[in-house]
Amino acid sequence: MAKDLELKDGTLTVRNGDFVVSDSELVHIEHILKSSKGDWKNAPLLGVGISRWVNGNNQGLSLEKLATEIELQLILDGYKPLQVQVNSLSDIRINAERINQQ
Repeated sequence: MAKDLELKDGTLTVRNGDFVVSDSELVHIEHILKSSKGDWKNAPLLGVGISRWVNGNNQGLSLEKLATEIELQLILDGYKPLQVQVNSLSDIRINAERINQQ
């Protein structure tokens, strides 16, 4: 389980004068979904670009293709996707475990 400094709405969490460290797997997966290819210097092929799916005209883009893209991107970042379920663009359920600590 990866740990990192905790962020709430993009702001570091401070408790009793110290930064809070918490599980960061959900945050990492969220970053994979929100980022687009080319956003990460050390991994230029990483990123689903979910805003493209949500805000685009969705021509030729199916929920099945989105699920496949999410699975591929998780694998690229060292996760084993156990379940990726895309019911709609506002209902995406992901169960994955990290197999490769980076």
